[in-house]
Amino acid sequence: MLCYPILLVLLCTATTTRSSSLSTLGLDVSNSFDSTKQWTCLQSSTVNRTWGIVRAYHSYGGFDKNSIATLNAAHASGLTNMDVYLFPCSTKKADAQAQDMVKQLGTTPWNSVWIDIETNPSTGCGWSNNTKNNCQFLEEMINYLSGTGTAVGVYSSHYEWSAVMGDSCTVAQHLPLWYARYSYGASCNDYSTLPFGGWMKPFAKQYSDQGDAGATSCGFHSADMNVRC
Repeated sequence: MLCYPILLVLLCTATTTRSSSLSTLGLDVSNSFDSTKQWTCLQSSTVNRTWGIVRAYHSYGGFDKNSIATLNAAHASGLTNMDVYLFPCSTKKADAQAQDMVKQLGTTPWNSVWIDIETNPSTGCGWSNNTKNNCQFLEEMINYLSGTGTAVGVYSSHYEWSAVMGDSCTVAQHLPLWYARYSYGASCNDYSTLPFGGWMKPFAKQYSDQGDAGATSCGFHSADMNVRC
């Protein structure tokens, strides 16, 4: 994600900014990691690394079949704090994509879904120049997922949100925000200097797309690193 980018009780935790040594650390992946040993190794490589996010829907508007094996491997390792993310294709129906993802995941264990809002590189799936229409699309996807009882959050950055949704779009401000900013390391203190989308506080931060020594030693090369705020 940003590589050129939940059940309800889980999303209501971590409401204050803490030091990275006390915060829940995690990583998100878009490739297949179906080895239980890798996920077991990951948990022992860094203190408090107990959160993972797996891509479940491609930017071209199709289910990521690798997500099932990856989620099952993580769960088998004892890592149950696992979410998925959906990279929507704006030219396909919002509710149909959300429905397809949930259906295809079936009984695979996962907690929450993060809707990935950023420039879409897939042919025929790019966002409209009309930010009002893009905002409405996101609202439709949120409403569908929420209506099924699915816990939902949004992933984006200040730049991507402004470019795709526009500065006036606040349809997701009631949901948890997982934001990307590769400054200040594993600290969310920088969010208040450049807020967006109506969010007063973020839920989590993606602070690096270069992985770290612990993740790399377990085979998670150049993974995106995250911290709960």
